Amino acid sequence: MEYVKRKEALKTLGICYKTLYKMAENKEIDTVKVGSNQLYNVNKYLREHKITKVGREKICYCRVSSKKQKEDLERQIEFMKKKYPNHTIIKDIGSGLNNKRSGLLEIMERAIKGEIEELVVAYKDRLSRFGFEMIEWLIEKYSNGKIIVINKTEEKTPTEEITKDIISIMNVYVAKINGLRKYKKEIKTTIDEHNEKD
Repeated sequence: MEYVKRKEALKTLGICYKTLYKMAENKEIDTVKVGSNQLYNVNKYLREHKITKVGREKICYCRVSSKKQKEDLERQIEFMKKKYPNHTIIKDIGSGLNNKRSGLLEIMERAIKGEIEELVVAYKDRLSRFGFEMIEWLIEKYSNGKIIVINKTEEKTPTEEITKDIISIMNVYVAKINGLRKYKKEIKTTIDEHNEKD
C-alpha cells in the first residue's frame, strides 16, 4: 500500500506539518481519509517529482540452494563485500523456485516501501529462477531503484540444483493432481449419498 500516515509522510519528505497540509490542500500530493486518519501517497509524489527517497539502501543479494553449499555462499558474500563495500548484504539458503525465502521477502517489502536504491546480484537466477522481471519492476516502480546483474550470461547451474528444482515443480503438480482426485471422490460420495436418500 502506497498511502502512509502523517508521521511517516513527514519523516520521509523531511518537511513540517504545515507544508504537508498545504501540499494536500493544493493537491500536490494524493491523500485519502481512512477513519480519523489522513493518509498520504508519498511514493507517488516522490516518483512524479523524481525525488530520491532519503535513507534508501544499496544491497547485495547472495543465495545458494542448500546448506551443503555454505562455502559457496561465503565466497559470494566475500566477493560482494570487496566489490561493493558500502552495500548491505542480504543472504538466503534455499531454492530459486522458493519465492518465500526470508531474504527475498525482505527485499520485496523494502522495494514497496521505497527503500532500495540499488540491488546487486551475481546472476539473475541468484535472485529468482522465475519472476526476476517482477522484482525488477517493484524496485523501479516503488523505490525508483535499479538491479545490477554482474554476470549477464546465464549461470551454469550444477546438475544437482536443476534436478532439485525439477523435482520441486513435479511435487507441486503431483500434489495438485492428488488434491483434484480427492475432491472428485468427495463429490462422487456426496452425490451417491444424496441419491440414496432420494
